[in-house]
Amino acid sequence: MSYCPLVERLGFDENFMDVTEMVERRLKETRISDLSFNGHIYKHKCVAVDEENARLAVGSVIAAEMRQAIFSTLGLTGCAGIANNKLLAKLVSGTFKPNQQTTLLPYSTAELMSSLTGLIKVP
Repeated sequence: MSYCPLVERLGFDENFMDVTEMVERRLKETRISDLSFNGHIYKHKCVAVDEENARLAVGSVIAAEMRQAIFSTLGLTGCAGIANNKLLAKLVSGTFKPNQQTTLLPYSTAELMSSLTGLIKVP
């Protein structure tokens, strides 16, 4: 919570973090041409950052920083999902386990949803 005050707990070891304000603040200070994604991008090897996915790219950088801060402070590793809403972030977060992060781009949402093996996967 010291890194991002908008935290919603989900069970013992999972949290949702709304980093929208942090993303907007960083976007004002950064040129889109200087952005890149941290971690994996769901079903893609590499994607250029443009106006449409710049917020997700900044979110992936913030997630990597948070994961590093947790590891440096507590010695704990973890996964992260970066998406336009918390359900999609939750669903994509475990794509590359352990200790990885995955960003879901909007045009890959249907593919992620169709890959679910049943409603049990939806929290």
